[in-house]
Amino acid sequence: MTTAPNSTPCPDLEKCNSYLRRAAVRNVTVQFLLDNLSKMGCTPPPGFMSCQNCDGAKSGGFGVIEESSDGKMGLRPELVICSNYMKSESHVNKVLVHELIHAIDLCRTKMDPFNNCTHHACTEIRSENLSGECSPMEEMKNLQLPSSQYSGHQQRCVKRRAILSLRANPACKGKEKEAVEEAFASCYADTFPFDRHPN
Repeated sequence: MTTAPNSTPCPDLEKCNSYLRRAAVRNVTVQFLLDNLSKMGCTPPPGFMSCQNCDGAKSGGFGVIEESSDGKMGLRPELVICSNYMKSESHVNKVLVHELIHAIDLCRTKMDPFNNCTHHACTEIRSENLSGECSPMEEMKNLQLPSSQYSGHQQRCVKRRAILSLRANPACKGKEKEAVEEAFASCYADTFPFDRHPN
């Protein structure tokens, strides 16, 4: 989980927006998570999800931005898909699920992932575990799953990716592995809002 990335339009924007629109109406997991956000009292505002060209090598981000409305400052959630790093429609769907898990976590708890490394680790563990990004097929495509290491790959992948995500948080510098280990058992087992692991 990071703050929404700095971004500008790019040539892949139209394709990304097409994938985003399709996911919102055709992808049952994305629909399920959006419905759950609304049921929890965190209905996404208009323009909540967008495709943008991002700085740095990342697929997307979820965060909150400060904005002024009617003279009052407030926070608005924002989910960004980085169109310049998307690989396919399937990749966009997995990133959407990952970022929506962050939105669910912020909605249901009083976590502070920007300043508390254990909170950040927990939401990253859940997002990596539940999004499908650590499936054997994804790991093979990313050359991260030698056949000799198939057993236990899901846990290793979730930990590896969570640690990488925490490295982007200045508050967690040097504490990434410790935070992931501390949060791992309970957060890996937490499949909310799914009744069981979806993949």
